Amino acid sequence: MNPNKTLIDRHRGINTDYEWWDSVYDFFTGDMRTIGIEVDEMYFRGFWSQGDGACFDGAVREWRKFLPAVDPNYNNPVLIAHASAFFSFSCNRSGSYCNARYYDADLPLPESSIDMDFAEQYSPYPLDDLRTAAWLAVLNRFTSSILEKHFRDVFTCNMQDLYDRLETEYDYLTSDEAVWDTIVANDMHLEENNDE
Repeated sequence: MNPNKTLIDRHRGINTDYEWWDSVYDFFTGDMRTIGIEVDEMYFRGFWSQGDGACFDGAVREWRKFLPAVDPNYNNPVLIAHASAFFSFSCNRSGSYCNARYYDADLPLPESSIDMDFAEQYSPYPLDDLRTAAWLAVLNRFTSSILEKHFRDVFTCNMQDLYDRLETEYDYLTSDEAVWDTIVANDMHLEENNDE
């Protein structure tokens, strides 16, 4: 057997015996900020059994970034202004597994284009102002349940992306090439030869 291969196998976990996921977390957190999501905490389990996955606790903090990232049709200034003032959407892990998540959504929208109760509570204009009717007509194009489904889908897709990134990093760090590079960088191959 190749002595280098034996040494590599013996030290397979050398690059993963610390918090190797920190850089993945940092890049992921930055990417989420670019689409308006603030990530509070991340969790993962992997990479070899059923139940493996990744998730995060987080919330939408910047609707002007998030809505267009979800769907170009949501890049609507009336919807963005309303969401920035009144929407909230967050996700938290609710168990020990990454697929056990709890979403909290508060997405108030009118039930019709003449929903004056809604207008009285949320309109930035007086009720008798023509702008209120236009504002209601624009918001009436959107449905809370559909928005919530799209928001959940975005969070779920990004959680899968986080898992994929972690798995790619782990696979690289435990690859023959990366392990050998670390062995050489730490002169462990020389010590090994001296012991023989």
